[in-house]
Amino acid sequence: MLPKQWTPQLTTLLSAVDQLSREQEAEAAFEYLHSQYVASAHSLSGLAGTPDGVAEVLLNLAGTGASTFDFTSGTGSILRMAADRALQDAAVTRCYAQEINPQYALITLLRLWFVHLRATRCGHVAQPPVVHIGDSLLADAMPGLRADVVVANFPFGIHDWGHDRLAYDPRWTYGLPPRTEPELAWVQHALAHLSPSGTAIVLMPPAAALRPAGRRVRAELVRHGALQAVIALPAGLMPPTGIGLHIWVLRLPDLGQPHAGALLVVDTTAAPTTGAIADVAGNAWRAYLSDHYAEEPGVHRAVPAIEVLDDQVDLTPQRYLPRSDELTTNPSQIIAKISDFDNLLEQVRRSLPAVQEVATAALRLAPPS
Repeated sequence: MLPKQWTPQLTTLLSAVDQLSREQEAEAAFEYLHSQYVASAHSLSGLAGTPDGVAEVLLNLAGTGASTFDFTSGTGSILRMAADRALQDAAVTRCYAQEINPQYALITLLRLWFVHLRATRCGHVAQPPVVHIGDSLLADAMPGLRADVVVANFPFGIHDWGHDRLAYDPRWTYGLPPRTEPELAWVQHALAHLSPSGTAIVLMPPAAALRPAGRRVRAELVRHGALQAVIALPAGLMPPTGIGLHIWVLRLPDLGQPHAGALLVVDTTAAPTTGAIADVAGNAWRAYLSDHYAEEPGVHRAVPAIEVLDDQVDLTPQRYLPRSDELTTNPSQIIAKISDFDNLLEQVRRSLPAVQEVATAALRLAPPS
């Protein structure tokens, strides 16, 4: 759906596309102007776009499906890449989006339409994209949608996300998210829109892995197997640049069956590029799904659920992976440290004053009073 009136900025943008399209393809012209629009508009520099490198990491984990859903689409960076990747593989994925900002929603729709037109020209039977405007938590526009791939870079730390108004919402299968944990509401929203065999990939702040208020919901996600993997990313990939974000990988469990699996934890902080991050994370995830998983010390490990379900339910990957300096310790260094410790003990013994035995018979007992 489209806003009733276009803003002057968007009217200017589309007019420029029309002019540039006489010199080059309309889609290329629009993408160029979109990049300039995002770079120049301060209001779009935060939540509107996901860097291509980060989107690549997310989609490399998600894989492809007949339908892809982003419930906080911004200007459609992730969905456009998902549609384009599917088309490159001679397939199509129908894209669904919801975005609270009307301008962003329109840009999302236009970008997806260009890919849709390319797919049609290639002879594919492609369904047009569906984009809705609205608050995904408070006004879910597609409650019946079950997508094969759900991927999102949602806003963090929203204070008024609807805790009181959504107290009895059926999406909270794993517990009512605390007022201070909006990210756990987004996570359950993603699961509510997932097909039985689908995969959800969401970006998370690292604090969501260990804040005390959210430990009950985290425990339920792990206990039932809905949360399958937590992947630590290097700092600096995208705002806020000072922290290394996490990726949570989610799948729908069979709630009628007990879960006795493990949580995959991956540390990609040593990877030098986003391409390397995508490879490390993707290879670990695919190995975890296979029948022949083998951990890579210091990089990834399948942690038994019982080990995670303590009184903290801390999901920080580095907590369950040995430090790099521990991995590089040479056995001869360990033996040398033991020898140094023995020498220290001997020095302590020699420095203590001598203790003399006193015969019991030599003791004079005081006479009774």
